[in-house]
Amino acid sequence: MVIGTRIDMFIEPDAFKREMDQYVQRTGQLEPLEGHVEAFLAGDIEAARERQYREEGVPLRAKHRN
Repeated sequence: MVIGTRIDMFIEPDAFKREMDQYVQRTGQLEPLEGHVEAFLAGDIEAARERQYREEGVPLRAKHRN
């Protein structure tokens, strides 16, 4: 489910952006859970994978390439 709302009905947009920047920064500084290399926000892994695929191409197995 996706919910959209007007941020400006609750907080000044610039203040919201500052708070979100701080939140993202603090999350990146958290100690990762056991078995993980770093702490991620929702979508971080997918965004990193998208950047990698844009640079290197989407990996395909031989079966799919054939």
